[in-house]
Amino acid sequence: MSDLPSVTGLMAVFNGERFVAEALLSVMEQDYPADRLDVVVVDDGSTDATADIVSAIADAHPGRVHLIRQANAGNCAATNVAIEAAEGEILAVIDADDAWPPNKTRRQVALLTARPEVGLVYGDMTVIDEQGTVVQQSWLANDVTPQGLGAGGLLAGNNVTGSSIMLRADIARAICPMPVDLPYADWYFAVCVAERCPIAYLERPRTLYRLHDDNTCLGTQGPRRERELRKALRFQRWCLRRLLPGGATAQQLAEAWAAFERNTREVLELAGTPFAVVIEVSDAERVTARAGVELGERELRRGDPASALFHFVVAAATDPFAAAARTGLEVSLATVDPSVAMEGQDPLQATAPFVVTADAAELLQRPELLRAYVAALEGQSGVSLAIDASTLDPERAGADLSGLVDATPGADDLDLIAIIRPLDELGRARFAAGTHALLGEQALPGHAAPRFGTSSLASLSALAARAGAAAAAATN
Repeated sequence: MSDLPSVTGLMAVFNGERFVAEALLSVMEQDYPADRLDVVVVDDGSTDATADIVSAIADAHPGRVHLIRQANAGNCAATNVAIEAAEGEILAVIDADDAWPPNKTRRQVALLTARPEVGLVYGDMTVIDEQGTVVQQSWLANDVTPQGLGAGGLLAGNNVTGSSIMLRADIARAICPMPVDLPYADWYFAVCVAERCPIAYLERPRTLYRLHDDNTCLGTQGPRRERELRKALRFQRWCLRRLLPGGATAQQLAEAWAAFERNTREVLELAGTPFAVVIEVSDAERVTARAGVELGERELRRGDPASALFHFVVAAATDPFAAAARTGLEVSLATVDPSVAMEGQDPLQATAPFVVTADAAELLQRPELLRAYVAALEGQSGVSLAIDASTLDPERAGADLSGLVDATPGADDLDLIAIIRPLDELGRARFAAGTHALLGEQALPGHAAPRFGTSSLASLSALAARAGAAAAAATN
């Protein structure tokens, strides 16, 4: 007997008579020892000839195909049953309308054997039509192929697709049974395994993914596209609601939320009416979301935007209609990572890498502060002075600041930006997050950067110089 690990294929099938034989035979014909490879087929209440076809193949391959019949309960429920019955050390998903290339099992097992830290490996797909003609050689060419530890890269969408997945049986059992009301077993495997251990991508061999009229996922259009987007929204919402601090980067959360909103907009477009119900929120969920918003706002007041971010994410996913949750999400994202590309006010968009912020009212009351700043930072490059006049009358503040600059020798040579329009909560958060130092004696609400007065401007100059040198070194 071979010392290779045993592998069990998992097939959940409903009315799959057209292609199930080809799918099963592709498992039977793997270049992997027959005594180390079997498949569990769960017929999920089919009303066609699926069970008869599977039984005939089982008879032709004794001990290698195990058929379980049950009343229709859905894909995730059927997959749970297959996992319970599987005896292999490694499990591999095979959809009833797809096919494995002959070397798939051997290549993926080799990766899992060589990399014991990896819990799941997936791969690319070649898209075929009903007759088996290649429609697209690679489904994932130039696309995102998440790898490593952490589910953050899987929140915006799923490229870890069904029949390409192979995972360790002990990990599968640790994360299962999966909730039967979820729409995707493959996306569930990817997210839950990546939360525990690294996942890996193997470009070849490419699983054969069949595009046909009864597809439930890829390639759907019209009403079927709307149905799949609704399923994706349901799964994304489930993921975001259970997210824990550290489970994703700010950029990944921004991308995930943008995808969530984009999918919602497309559902409304496909529905053809602005009155379509996309997401239903219960009264209990609204209460939970409000509590999450309160926790997020408390963390922001404590100066911990990273912790606040996750409270707001969970709150917004729990009740996407809660404006306070969405605003808190945007504010905390901008504060944690100002580089995150988001719509809305960005008052420091055109500034230099190092930003010094001053209060307009204080500068106008103490013109000597600006003169001292000019003297201390004369010739210093890569520094912007941002003057916050956002709470003052715009017309008067603009004129007064222009007069101050004109009356200050050397001020014309400054890289200077005056913010004279009101800032919303997101704009103010970005302003505070992008400030590296404060000029003046007065505290600016929301700004945690170090403050420098007229007697400590030499230290400010040194700080700006060090930051400029570090930035230059990082780009070289």
